[in-house]
This record gives sequence, structure tokens and C-alpha cells, in this order.
Amino acid sequence: MIPVDAPALLRGAGLRVTAPRVAILETLASRPHSSADAVHAAVGSGAGGQAPEVTLQTVYNVLHDLAEHGLARRIEPADHPARFELRVGDNHHHVVCTRCGEIADVDCVVGHAPCLTPSTTHGFTLTEAEVTFWGCAPPVAEHRPPSSPTEGAAMSQHFTTTNAGAPVASDQHSLSVGTDGPISLTDHYLVEKLAQFNRERVPERVVHAKGGGAYGTFTVTNDVSAYTRAALFQPGVETEMFARFSTVAGEQGSPDTWRDPRGFALKFYTSEGNYDLVGNNTPVFFIKDGIKFPDFIRSQKRLPGSHLRDNDMQWDFWSLQPESAHQVTWLMGDRGIPRSWREMNGYGSHTYQWINAAGERFWVKYHFISEQGVHSLGNDEASQLAGSDADHHIRDLYTHIEDGDFPRWTLYVQVMPYADAATYRFNPFDLTKVWPKADYPRIEVGVMELNRNPANYFAEVEQAAFAPSNFVPGIGPSPDKMLMARIFSYADAHRYRVGTNHAQLPVNAPKNADPHGHSYAKDGAMRYSFASPETPVYAPNSTGGAHADPARAAESGGWETDGEMVRAAATLHSEDDDFGQAGTLYREVFDDAARARFLDQITGHVGAVVSDEIRERAIQYWTSVDAGLGAQLRAALAAEGAPIEAGEPGTAAEPVQV
Repeated sequence: MIPVDAPALLRGAGLRVTAPRVAILETLASRPHSSADAVHAAVGSGAGGQAPEVTLQTVYNVLHDLAEHGLARRIEPADHPARFELRVGDNHHHVVCTRCGEIADVDCVVGHAPCLTPSTTHGFTLTEAEVTFWGCAPPVAEHRPPSSPTEGAAMSQHFTTTNAGAPVASDQHSLSVGTDGPISLTDHYLVEKLAQFNRERVPERVVHAKGGGAYGTFTVTNDVSAYTRAALFQPGVETEMFARFSTVAGEQGSPDTWRDPRGFALKFYTSEGNYDLVGNNTPVFFIKDGIKFPDFIRSQKRLPGSHLRDNDMQWDFWSLQPESAHQVTWLMGDRGIPRSWREMNGYGSHTYQWINAAGERFWVKYHFISEQGVHSLGNDEASQLAGSDADHHIRDLYTHIEDGDFPRWTLYVQVMPYADAATYRFNPFDLTKVWPKADYPRIEVGVMELNRNPANYFAEVEQAAFAPSNFVPGIGPSPDKMLMARIFSYADAHRYRVGTNHAQLPVNAPKNADPHGHSYAKDGAMRYSFASPETPVYAPNSTGGAHADPARAAESGGWETDGEMVRAAATLHSEDDDFGQAGTLYREVFDDAARARFLDQITGHVGAVVSDEIRERAIQYWTSVDAGLGAQLRAALAAEGAPIEAGEPGTAAEPVQV
């Protein structure tokens, strides 16, 4: 056993000291050449010192991090599981038996290149050798000694290169005319390095700019095949996935704890292609028609002159769009500031269509219910965190996954028979409405677990592209006008922001789709994958190229509609109105304490409105939600010392005096 000070090693590598990491490092010190399964068994039995409750997935994650930070070495024999050992700065060869996978160490001169020649050692013939100083080393059929000592030294050390792969002379000094003269423009590495730096960022998202994410799995726990033929929702299926959480209005760098809806975007890497479900932590939204979306977002962002957030602008829009009342009630209530992303629910919000194997159609709504419970922050807590830890939600998710405390959500769906939609009391496709569970109970589908942090934030979170247009067979859109607008808008935003070929990036690629599938998309900026020269680039063709398969696509018939082209709101149903469900939420869901906090919140928010006209419209807005609430708001605003919000989105009841 190699004696190790695991906490010191972790701190030296810039890693947090956690019980799983300490236990796994100590296990590697006592049991070299161990597989992940063996490490998991040893840690679970207490062989690694402490015995934290860790899953096999945690072991994989920790081993990956230790290898990335130079504390562990990964050995990958052909046809055998990867093994791991502690890396303590020593140089040695790994000799691997190709029959049984046994690994033996052979010492070598420090800094020397692989120097073994075929011989008999450690009880078996060395005909294939694995040699590694830096990690993975595949077996070689024939071992070739270095032709010179310098060749060996180059192979065993990292060195800086240009983007084209040529060695760089200096990381520290630019090329100049003499030691004190001007910099030479012929220093192409200096030019390349600065030009690359100037282009390290892509445009941030117009909405949902600030966020974080993680990988995980979705596992089906119930049989919903009667409603959909989608492969990812069949009994027992486990699907890889990626989730991104975000705030809506804030920019990159804004605090995580502003009062704002949270994005809840999911990408499922299914066997039938990627399915994206792009929702929020609220089951409703502010508007019903996508043509209003740019105006709504601009009203929530910043004034063109002062570049400040403005309550007049927000309430001017909301009070002129009464359909916003339900969502604004959610926003100003206790759930307006989640304590963490782990402790909030997620909703598809829109109504979607499911189609089963027989072609029967159903309308569905998605509900992801947090198994951590739903917890929120008060204004004072949120205000303090906005100043002390602006990245509170990002840090919370990353830290819990890193420590093996994987967050989980149970997915339920509400299912409406296709024919019910025409006569249901509310318009079931209205994004500002919910379906009461008494009418359509929730049905369990499965469990989503997030269990792996991204290795690179920019590549995997900032460049992640979610689009409601990414459907798979068995799932389709609905007559929801907002959804139909988003089907175009989101994919187009990614083509602009990330690039024409954003779907080729690893985080966005359909990595589990049928390999016989073929896209006819070609060329464009940053294209790097392509078919063979013999593959036709057009369809139809007579040379054996890919062809559309209606049976495989299983497109739904959509829905029946007819009429003239008009610009009008959707047809009203018998109980449709803008304020009814907001009033029900206030009166029947909020308790007395929640209603008191709600009044304080809207008093501060409306109290910051300068225009008397807009303020009066805001009071009438809440009077339409509930007459008693409107009267209380009017009285509270007239009272001496009424709270006035600081101007940013509702993180403080009173402005901070500095």
C-alpha cells in the first residue's frame, strides 16, 4: 500500500475534499489496478478508510475527476474493463495479458520513453505492452523502441502547440525587435492567441441567459404505452439526458436569486433521435400568442437610456395584457424565488400531443415533481444571496452532484382524450391555464435523476441548444399558438447564436439514434462531420441513399381545423377568462401566511411604479383577480412607509441604503 494524505492531494489538485473522494483515493493506494466496480465494493465495505454511502455512478464520476486532475491513472486493456491506480508521479510500464487482462508494473527510467522489448517477465510473455504516463494507453501489436533519446523525451512530456499543431517557442515572451523594441507582427502565435481570446464568447441568449446544467437519466417506472409509442416512454426504458436550468430575464452574471421564472429545459438522447422538452418551473406563462413575446421580454429587461430595470415598464405591459394575471400571481407568490433548482418542480407548460402505436391521439401536460420537495427563499434571504453569492443555484446543483447527492424528479402526465378538447370548459391549449387535477388526474411515468456534472461549462451548458421542434415518433405539437411560434423561434436562435451546425456539437448530437439514420444537411460554417463521397447529397435518388420512411416517422394527423386566415385570439370556451384561475390560486391554494406575504410583495412592486395611471391600472388588475386583494393593495399603497421595491426583480422588500 502506498501511504497517502488524501485531503492534501485533493487540495493540491484544486479539488474539494469530500468523503467519497478521500475514500476512493485511499482505495486506489491500497488496491492498484482496480476496476470501478472493485473500487465501489471496497469503498462500500470500508476498505478505503471512511465508508460513505456512494453509488457506482459516484465512483465513476470521482475516478474521472481524479484522472483529469492527475491524481489517478486510467488503464484500458483491450477487451477488458478499465482499471485505475493512484498516480504519485512515478513512471512505470503496464504489461497487460491479452488473455486474462492481468496487469503488472515494470519500472523504467524516469523521463525515458517506452523501452520494453519482447521478453518473458512476471510469469507471462510480453508480446503486447501498455505503457502510460498520462492516462489511457491502448495495446500495441508491435513495440518499437525510440530511435533517439530526444524522441522519447518528446513523447513523454506535454508541450504547447499552435491551433495547427506546431510547437510553440514561448508561453511567456512575445517576439520583439531586441529586448526593448516593438512587437513583431510576424509573431503568429501571439496574433493567434489574442484573436482566439477575442472570440471566446458566443452571443448570450436573449432570454434564459444565466443558467447551469447536468447530465443524468430518465427511467420509465410505469406503463404509459397505451398513450404514446415514443420509445423513451416504454416500460423500463432508461434514457440518457441533459438538463439546463436558468432565469428568464437576467443576463449572464445576474444573481441566481432574482424573482423570476426558472427555465427547465430537458434533452433526451433517445433511440429515435433527440427529444427536447423546453419548459419552466411554472405550469403557465404570461402570454398566449408568440407575436407578443418580443414585446413582453423587452418590458421585463432594461430601459434603452438608463439601462435600468423599470417597474413602470413591467406593469404597463402586464396591466394591458390581463392574460398575464395567472403567471404574475405565481411569480409574486412564494414560488417566485426557488431555494435551489433541485427544490423546484418543472412543467412542460404547453399542451402536447401523444400518439400510441395504433395511431390514437391524446393531449398531455408534463409535470416533473421534485423528490427533494419544493422550497423557496424569502425576499430578505434572496436579497442577501444576490450580493453574497450571485451563483448560488449553480453552486448548489454542482456541489450536490459532486458529493453524490443526486437530485431526482418524478414525471407525471395529465392525459386528456383527444375529443374532450373541443368541449372542455377552458381552452386546453391556452398557455395561461392549468387543467385541474380533479378533471384529469396525474399519471406517473418515470424518474429523472441528474448524476453527472459537465466537464466544461462553455462546451456543454453555454452551447447546449434546446428546441421545441425536436420531437420523436409518438409525440407532437398542439394548437397552442405560443408553442407553434417557439417551434420556429428556438431552433432559429441556435442557428444564429451557436451556428448553423450546432446540432453536431457533442451535447446536442443525437448520440443514441439509429446509426442507419442519415441527415441530408450539408456544409455551412464549422461543418466537421460528413458522409463518404459516394453518398448522395439529394433525395430521391437511385443510388441506395437514405429515403424518408413514413411508418418509422409515425406522423400524427395533427388536429382538424378549417376557416379563413384571420388575426384573432383562440376560440373562447364556456369558462375562459383571464383572472379566474389567478383568483383560485390566491384564494384556495395560498394559505393566510402566503396571502400576507403576497400582499407585501405586490405592494413593494407596484409601489415602485412612478406613473399614477399605470399604478391605478395595476390596482385594478389585482382587483380583478380578487376584490378583497385589490382593496388591501390600495390601502397598503396609501399607508405611510409603504415598502417600495429597489427596482430589480423583487429581491428586496425595501431598497438597501448605502
